[in-house]
Amino acid sequence: MPKLTDLPLQAVAKAQQLVERGSAELHYAYKMLEAGAFKLEPPQNIAAMLADIRRWGEFGMIPALSVSSALYPRAGVDPAFAGRAVAAARADGVSPAVCKTVIEHSDRLSRALRTRALAG
Repeated sequence: MPKLTDLPLQAVAKAQQLVERGSAELHYAYKMLEAGAFKLEPPQNIAAMLADIRRWGEFGMIPALSVSSALYPRAGVDPAFAGRAVAAARADGVSPAVCKTVIEHSDRLSRALRTRALAG
């Protein structure tokens, strides 16, 4: 059983441990932000990715699904983007898995943009 006189020392030691751990996590978060981990892609990069959509299926199904989900923009595009994305996904040679994923994301994006327009 701890002594009452030791409790302040234990509290200080625990606080110091939390400060050290927190500063290390802040350091890693800063390094991730500095490297651009959370930056948005500019529209011209997204347009270039759409031009290469036929090639996304060449890497296999799992990477193709991941790429088509991860690279699809959720904001910062106009309503016409969803139509262009669906047209590119339905082109000859595009993997069916990529086509389905892009169409689903386009539908979600269209609904979100319509909702924002009605709310705004």
